[in-house]
Amino acid sequence: GESVSTLRVWKGAANAVSAGFVADQYVTLPKGQAQKLKLTLEAIEPLVAPVTRGQRVGAVKVTLEGKPLGEFALLALDDVAPASFFGRMWDTVRLWFK
Repeated sequence: GESVSTLRVWKGAANAVSAGFVADQYVTLPKGQAQKLKLTLEAIEPLVAPVTRGQRVGAVKVTLEGKPLGEFALLALDDVAPASFFGRMWDTVRLWFK
């Protein structure tokens, strides 16, 4: 799939994961309304490793003038393994202050 965002991963061997869709997504809207379309990305926070490819990590909500048109699952495009013991402990402390 194509990446639409990079999301922060806590307690992982990598500190970020690409997120996107595995297939094209479509919405139907009235002619001439495309410029009024609003996309909102809502990520799962905090996203904690392990993360597996294909795991839902958020959603993209589509609205037109405040009216919902659709919601599409945002998926991890890569795996993120857990960090080492010390890496996990460091991120645990950092999450306390987030």
